[in-house]
Amino acid sequence: MKIRCDYCGNYIEQSSEKCECCGAPNVQYKRTANSQPETIEQLKDWYVAHNLPDENVTRFFIGKDYKGARAFGIYQDSNGDFVVYKNKSDGTRAERYRGDDEAFAVNELYQKLRSEIANQKAKNGKSASSSKLEDKMQKLNKIVGITFFVGITAALISVFAVNMKDNHKEGYYRYQDQYYYHYDNHFYYYDDYEQDWSKYAGDFTEDVDDYYVDDDVPTDVDSFKSSETYEKAYQDYIERQTYDDDDWDSGSSWDSSDSWDSGGTDWSSDW
Repeated sequence: MKIRCDYCGNYIEQSSEKCECCGAPNVQYKRTANSQPETIEQLKDWYVAHNLPDENVTRFFIGKDYKGARAFGIYQDSNGDFVVYKNKSDGTRAERYRGDDEAFAVNELYQKLRSEIANQKAKNGKSASSSKLEDKMQKLNKIVGITFFVGITAALISVFAVNMKDNHKEGYYRYQDQYYYHYDNHFYYYDDYEQDWSKYAGDFTEDVDDYYVDDDVPTDVDSFKSSETYEKAYQDYIERQTYDDDDWDSGSSWDSSDSWDSGGTDWSSDW
C-alpha cells in the first residue's frame, strides 16, 4: 500500500521506515517486536499484564466504541473496519485510522499508550525526585552546623534547579505577546506570519512557568499537536524509546503506588 510522505508529498510504501525521496521518518511505519500486540485481544492482554489502572483512569478504551469525552480507543465496527479514535474535551471525535488492517490499527493505539505511560512515569519520577531531595536536606540539617547547612542547601538547590530546568508543564504559554508550547523538554513558538510552529532556541529571562496558559488551543493560533513540527518532535521522541522486550518486562509494569493523571493530556488536538 502506498501512502503520501508527510514531509515531501511523494508516495512511499506504508511498510517503509523512512521516505525513499527525502529520508524523513514514516510516521505510519509499523514497528515490530516479539511481544508487541497485533490484535485487539492481544492489546487487552498486554494492558492487563502491565498492571495499568482501570480504563476510566487511563482513558484508553480497548475494544470499545466509547462515546464520552476525553478518550482514546479502538474497536471493530459493523462493517468489519478497525477504528482508532480520540474523543476530545468537547466530545468531538478525531479518527486516527479506519481500515481493515487490524495489526496497523492496534499499533497506532499501542504506540500512543506507551507514549502516555512514559509521560506518566516521568511525572511521577519528578515528584519522587523532589521528595528524595527533601529527605537528603533534612538529614543534612541534623549533621552539620546551620552555617554550613545554608551553604550546602544553596548548592543542592542550584544543582536541582539545573537538573529540572526543562521540566515545565506541557501545554501553551503566553510570554511577551508570543505563544509557546512546551513538549518533551523543548519549547516551540508560534510564528504569526508563517502561521506555523518552530523550535525555540533562546532562553527566557523570567520564570516562564508563570506564563502558562492551558492545555486547550488558544483561539488565535493553530493547534501545536496538529502541526508537522509536532509530528517530527513526536517521531523523535518515539525514536529515543527502546521498545525491546526487556524494556517492558514485569519489572517495568505500572507501579500501583504511582498516580495516573489523564488531566495533563492534550485533549484538544486530533491525536
